[in-house]
Amino acid sequence: MKDQNLLKITKKYCQEIPLRSWWELLFTIALIAFSVFLIIHISSSCMLLILSITQGLLLVRLFTIYHDYNHKSILSKSILADILMNIFGMICLCPKNLWNFYHDYHHKNNSKFSQIVFGSFPIITCEQFEALNRSQKKRYLIARHPVTILFSYVTIFMISFCIRPCIKNPKQHWSGVVAILCHFTCILLIGLASVKILLFVFIIPVFTMCLIAGYFFYVQHNFPSIKLYEDMKWNYVDASLFSSSYIQMNGIWKWISANIGYHHIHHLNSKIPFYNLPTVMKENIEFCQTESTTLKIKDIRACLLLKLWDSRSEGMVTLRYFKEKYKKLS
Repeated sequence: MKDQNLLKITKKYCQEIPLRSWWELLFTIALIAFSVFLIIHISSSCMLLILSITQGLLLVRLFTIYHDYNHKSILSKSILADILMNIFGMICLCPKNLWNFYHDYHHKNNSKFSQIVFGSFPIITCEQFEALNRSQKKRYLIARHPVTILFSYVTIFMISFCIRPCIKNPKQHWSGVVAILCHFTCILLIGLASVKILLFVFIIPVFTMCLIAGYFFYVQHNFPSIKLYEDMKWNYVDASLFSSSYIQMNGIWKWISANIGYHHIHHLNSKIPFYNLPTVMKENIEFCQTESTTLKIKDIRACLLLKLWDSRSEGMVTLRYFKEKYKKLS
């Protein structure tokens, strides 16, 4: 009954305001276009780098809006929005049909041990890790390594989002190849026009977007107080509220991320437009009673150190804990 009530509470916030949705999308695109204009006409290396990173942050916002559009929470009936979002998805190595196929599956199976899907980071138990051979342990730890997140441009967006699905099922996931071709065609054409523009308008902004998005992918389901469930004990509402993080952010980061920090509410009902998420939490204390993390260095470090699930303590633990304490208790 409690689960049904919580789901019922969220339904009234699913109402989209089309003009608001268009404003959020077009204003973000306009800011990106303005940053491109400035980069083209500025020669100072320091200013170029600042503007390039700023454009990357704007791409993070556009990516989150794209994410909402794919959940059909905004602009789902607009042909123009569909064209714009498809172009963005292809150029930024996240084609619409691939994203929807795997991301919808992720929402339906979030925090289940048996499910490791596209865009998520693998989690296994201490017992499972101990049973792996040396090579398998290395591959697992590399998949969760901070350097893997740092180079999300290649590791997540290029390989995980495009290349790997296409290799597994080329007939179904052919759009991954198209996205790769579109992306590198842009690189080639822009590079032929100007190396400066290629670096500061395309490479650095996309690298920045992928890095931040990659960390958000990680921290949304890898934080100290996360709860994971065996399939028989899995519950959609609990998985949403306790296996999806609430990332406390200041106003600037909330705007840049388009409220992606309210991820526990988003997982409970993905049809809520991103601009309604703060209102859901403000008006319903039930959604405040959840564990959270922040973008402070100490909390980022704490999240990145998590490697394994300890069935005994029912919590995520570090590799150091596994080596020093878990083995002694075994």
